[in-house]
Amino acid sequence: MIPGGRGSNHAWRVILRRGPRWGNGIKSLVSAVVGVATGILGTALTALVNVVFNAGVSMPVAVAIGAVAALIVFVGGLLGPQRQDSEQPAQGGAEPPPPETVKVERVALCSGRSGTMRLFAVTDRGAVLQRLCQQDHGWSDWTDCSLDEGKAHDVAATPTGGGRFDVFVADRRGRVWFRQHEPDGWRRWQFIDASAVIGRVVRLDAASARSGHRELYAVGEGGQVGHRWKGDDGAWSQWWDSSVGGSGDIAMTVRRAEQMEVTRLKIDGRLRQRGWVDQAWEKWYDLGWPPTGSAGVAVSALSGSRDHQEIFVVDASGRLSHRWRWNDEPWSDWYEMEAPGYLIDVAAGVTSENRLEIVVADADGRLHQRSYARKRDQWSDWQSI
Repeated sequence: MIPGGRGSNHAWRVILRRGPRWGNGIKSLVSAVVGVATGILGTALTALVNVVFNAGVSMPVAVAIGAVAALIVFVGGLLGPQRQDSEQPAQGGAEPPPPETVKVERVALCSGRSGTMRLFAVTDRGAVLQRLCQQDHGWSDWTDCSLDEGKAHDVAATPTGGGRFDVFVADRRGRVWFRQHEPDGWRRWQFIDASAVIGRVVRLDAASARSGHRELYAVGEGGQVGHRWKGDDGAWSQWWDSSVGGSGDIAMTVRRAEQMEVTRLKIDGRLRQRGWVDQAWEKWYDLGWPPTGSAGVAVSALSGSRDHQEIFVVDASGRLSHRWRWNDEPWSDWYEMEAPGYLIDVAAGVTSENRLEIVVADADGRLHQRSYARKRDQWSDWQSI
């Protein structure tokens, strides 16, 4: 685990700064008035002392002493420390924006199926942030898990068993980075080169077919798709070229142990899918176009149970569509889902088998969430998060 540094898990805290604070000065003005009143009272007492004890303290001196005391109180309050409302990262590294100013460009969900899920977000500044959702209990604050070097472009994450999860990031130079979170904390970022196979990586997703396994799919800037995998005790496999082009985004999900599904969104909006079944990859098959007919921008997929799979697509007009299937039955028709704005990305996941979740990012960088509860058999209203 890395203590501190940009790659560590930052918390947010309020800091102290020193400098002119006019709010303090206003408060101190009251103190100044009190100081002047004290000076006047001191003058009266001085006169009384002169009368009783025949002392030699003059009245102008007493007034001057009171005025100087008031001035000291005013200036001290003006320049004294004050708690700021702005939030900063508690430890070193580039400063991520305060939560109220986060502008998100890409999102990913890591589903634990234990009543929780993690949201990862890439901001317009290239930071990678995360927060935890507890079913029916809301969201935690943002924490920072940004790259040690470079700015992020896309992010993906997958649980790998035993309370562990892996995070993958494509940076703005098209490089791929990999990081593990163990029960005792974060491991270091590792570089995974893909340039020799698919060029600069622009989109990626990951899944785990079994405990201790992770599979990474990536899309290059030319639309080529490649993938590789790794077990806990082994090295990464070589990159394998899927021999397909024209892709814009990729999504992965696992319905059953040792069975993965990969959905490829083509630039023209058409979707194709293939599965890893009986230790072999199937051929790509066609899933058609969403009803909007627009070019595709983003795709995500989830599996609510071993019998269920659902796909969500954002198109170039900012609209959201989805379709699903149960068991190995035919897919449903495409349905357009009401969107909370002009969308640019979508992430799908689950907190439990009975609760499906989607999080979307709109063109203003704001995030929205809605849930599907199987007991009620309906989607909730959109909520800003």
